[in-house]
Amino acid sequence: MKVKLQVIFPLILILTLLGCSTEREGIRIGVCVADGGKVAYMEIKRGMMEEASRLNVELIWRDVSLRRKGESTVVAERRFIYEMFDKGIDALVWNPVTPDPKFDYVIVKKAVQENVPIVSLDEYPRRLKVSLLVEPNYVEMGRMAAGIAAEKTLRDRKRANFIVIEEPRGNENLRRVTLGIYDVLDGYQGANLLAGVHAETPFRALGLINALLTRYADNVQAIISCNTNVMPGVIEALRAHGLLDKTIT
Repeated sequence: MKVKLQVIFPLILILTLLGCSTEREGIRIGVCVADGGKVAYMEIKRGMMEEASRLNVELIWRDVSLRRKGESTVVAERRFIYEMFDKGIDALVWNPVTPDPKFDYVIVKKAVQENVPIVSLDEYPRRLKVSLLVEPNYVEMGRMAAGIAAEKTLRDRKRANFIVIEEPRGNENLRRVTLGIYDVLDGYQGANLLAGVHAETPFRALGLINALLTRYADNVQAIISCNTNVMPGVIEALRAHGLLDKTIT
């Protein structure tokens, strides 16, 4: 059975669906993510840590982006997960670093040998039968970001101009974040959307935001991006226009 949940902190559901009693002592859950610096995974980690503390569960979190110097992502991922197997984890929550099934298979085979069930985080790896897919509520994340920006921007003014940096083309998860952003902005009468643009890199964001600030004579009060990876370019553009301390991002 595959169950797909659009929730951010489902640790108790993971334990329930995997047959682990929350009253049992010494439960260990291992989590391995490809890039823990992403906002979605930072939120997942925060929520899981809080819930693990509440349930008296030991949570072992490993982020492949923090691997050893010169170590490949695939090697680091395997090392982290094997170390968690050695520590006797009861379940593995896993966001693979690569969609290549031959690398997935090695870890899946080891998990079967260790009798450790796997929960897929954010997407289904190929050749992997999972009991549960844990997926952030991306739309809600967009709503939260837009709500905070709108409240701050409209606190002392009736109208404000917004720019939204939308998802890179083809990125379904960030597209849902963008939908959440627009859903909230549409509900604010004083929120005036100047532009919605796509930016895949900080350099691209720098060029786009610089052009928009020039076009609108720096009359921009907030910039909301669904992708934190491009924010260095946004910040550089704001700095160049002297708006770094005047614009909500």
